[in-house]
Formats: sequence, structure tokens, C-alpha cells
Amino acid sequence: MKKPLNGAQIERIDGLSIGLKSCMIPAFGGEQGYWSNYKNLMLDGINAITVTTVLRGEVYDADSFCLDIKCRFDPDLIPESKYGIVYGDPQFEMGIDAYVRRALDVPSALGADLMSYTEAGMQENENISMEGSRTLILHLASLSNHALLKMTGNTLVDHIKIAGFSWNSIP
Repeated sequence: MKKPLNGAQIERIDGLSIGLKSCMIPAFGGEQGYWSNYKNLMLDGINAITVTTVLRGEVYDADSFCLDIKCRFDPDLIPESKYGIVYGDPQFEMGIDAYVRRALDVPSALGADLMSYTEAGMQENENISMEGSRTLILHLASLSNHALLKMTGNTLVDHIKIAGFSWNSIP
């Protein structure tokens, strides 16, 4: 049985918002996902996608919580009608996982698979929808205020908002 969140963890995760600065993530190379049109992507030389990522926590009760991860991109640069959707592309999934780990200084000891795509129906025209694993949620829920303050020094982090704490980078 999975241990529920305690009161302090609920307070930390519920309403949590961590925005990361835009970055280019390799995609569409190597093993192919089912939903992308790799032929068109290869013909047009597209092998990466620029995304701006926001992680948002939501707690329904101590046993039911999520970490929604939205990777926003410009749909005019990668139109779904021509290229399909990024959903299921393994190279993008590995790349965004590595970027989030660097930005949030996630210890490697937490292991693999800290995030995954949400179901196909949750994908949007301008967002790649993902979700954080229970391990990632518990890691973020356990961070002290000092650890969050330290995170603001990371040049990959754009903003952090939790109950009683808000920080935005200066452009």
C-alpha cells in the first residue's frame, strides 16, 4: 500500500508551480513513436522542438494527487496536420526528463521514469502533456524552503510558486 501525503507535503504540492525557461529538446530521432509523421519530419530536417515547461501540483486528498507537466511549443512551427503529435516520441521523453532533472537538481538516486506522457486524448495542439511520477512528486513535496530558494539560482528555472512563496526570474 502506498503511503499517503502528510499535511506538510500536501501544503507543498497543492498549487505548486515551477516554470522552466524555454529550451530545445531533441526529438524525432532513433526509435519512433506511433503518433508522429517521421517521414515529413525527416524531409524537413526537424530533429528537435523548443518548449517552455511548467510543472503544476494538485492534491485532491492525501491519497490522490498529481504533478501535471505541460511542455508548450509553437504549433505554427510543428503543425499537427503535417507532422502529427510529439506524444509517444521516446527521444523527446528522455530529453525533457533530463532537462527537468537538471533544472530541479533531482538526485540520480531517484531512478528512471520520473515522468511520462499522459494519455493521447490529453495532448493539445500547443502542449505536450506529461505527468510526474509518484517518486518525483514525493521528492518535490519533501523539499525545504531553503532547497526551493537554492533552486531559484538555477538559470533554467523561470518561476516557483507555492503557498507562502513566489519567485520570478528577472528577464
